[in-house]
Amino acid sequence: MQATARQSLVIPSGSCNECRMNKIIVPTDFGVFSKQAIHYAATLAKGYGAELLLFHAYHLEDKNIFDTDCINGEHIPGYTKWEGGIQLDELKEMLAQRFPELKVRSVLKNGFVYEELLALVKSEQADFIVMHTNGAKGLERLIGGSTTSDVIAALECPVLVVPPGYMYQKPNEIIYASDLIQTHTEQLDFVTQLARFFDAHLSVLHILEEQSIPMPVRQLQVFDGLEPVKTFSNTSFHLLDSTSVVHGIRDFANFRKADLLVMVSHKRNFIQKIFQPSKTCEMSMLTNIPLLAMHTSDCSPA
Repeated sequence: MQATARQSLVIPSGSCNECRMNKIIVPTDFGVFSKQAIHYAATLAKGYGAELLLFHAYHLEDKNIFDTDCINGEHIPGYTKWEGGIQLDELKEMLAQRFPELKVRSVLKNGFVYEELLALVKSEQADFIVMHTNGAKGLERLIGGSTTSDVIAALECPVLVVPPGYMYQKPNEIIYASDLIQTHTEQLDFVTQLARFFDAHLSVLHILEEQSIPMPVRQLQVFDGLEPVKTFSNTSFHLLDSTSVVHGIRDFANFRKADLLVMVSHKRNFIQKIFQPSKTCEMSMLTNIPLLAMHTSDCSPA
């Protein structure tokens, strides 16, 4: 596998602007789970010659906002800006030992993670995000209330979600879950390049909740419009019936022992956001393998 081929990856975005994987942002809370996401991000950055930005946000309590020392980060009860900087420096040192050729910067912000991350992506013109998730339970699952799902919905660049406890390993089985609503040529090109990068098998999956169409007819529909992946020899196509798209994808991923799941997140209007929760965001809270959420500008319930 040629290193030059790895550096030519083109990233699709919701704005349809082609860009290269030049800058990857990985948020961290310095926990064990976030370190796994950092390892994944560093591996990608190394392979594509990208710059890696370590990002951490801390929040001052309201009762301290008029304390000058607190604003300057010299004294914050329970936490200091200095402590955050020290931990970021320790992560940079760790990466320098494991990935000596990798270009790494760190960014420390005072504010809420969601708002500061979105602002950072815009100001740095980052084209790829890798973040860990602690999952979501109870009410959060019902309303999709997690920082990770909010970030997926808000950003146009690809977001790679690393689930809690996941130990990095080279993907050998990648699943691209297609809704067949649109071809998504740019996204398919990217997934194919990703499979080549990892020398992995690519499974193209479609879950159909409606079983009224005969299987042979539906099987033919899966192959229509998927020319970008047909050129990749290590590809297989799968059509499954399930009462739940999300659970069907998860069960198939477990059956195939997949290492990476790829889904396309559609731009959503106000009504869809309320009454039709995003399957990609829902999957980000349920998956036990990394999920790559890509975006498209068309408005759709997927």
